[in-house]
Amino acid sequence: MNYPLIISRLFEPIIIVLFILVLALYRSGLNVRQVLLLLGVLIPFAIFIPIFIQLASLKSKKITDWDIKDRKQRPIIFFLLLLSNAIGLVLIRTITSGFIFHLYAYCVAWFLGLFIITLFYKISGHVSMNMLVWGLVVAWYGERFWPLLFIAPIMAWARVKGKFHTPGQVFAGAAYSGLFILLSIYFHLIP
Repeated sequence: MNYPLIISRLFEPIIIVLFILVLALYRSGLNVRQVLLLLGVLIPFAIFIPIFIQLASLKSKKITDWDIKDRKQRPIIFFLLLLSNAIGLVLIRTITSGFIFHLYAYCVAWFLGLFIITLFYKISGHVSMNMLVWGLVVAWYGERFWPLLFIAPIMAWARVKGKFHTPGQVFAGAAYSGLFILLSIYFHLIP
């Protein structure tokens, strides 16, 4: 069995984005109408458009694989993903200025950092995203959820063992999100 691939797909960024989205909507305290309006924006701009961009890029051979192993192929795709999410952020602002907007802005800021880093160095987005999401869960619900942080090193192992990344790239991905969360806690920016 190919455990590295199974782990990589099970904790794929798009899957944990769905998880954090559901958790955030639950935490938000919004009414059903507001949740439905938000889903009308979040699902297209945070999920469907990014998947379409990636699939279209694969089909047109702008990228050679789903994981975009070649760092030189990442900037244009990451830019399009960033643009899609920035448009989604503007639209969300028309619906709410509360928790969900703050969380989405937080994630777009994180992705902007990932994009900038990717211009110079390839880091693991899978590990970085997992560190961010599970770090947010611990920040929201307390220390009893700290074991979830072990998902990031398991993902790091899977990404290295599956030959998607080097140890340095997975460490950089974890370090980036770890630092992002620690600075967010220090400056009281956790949504």
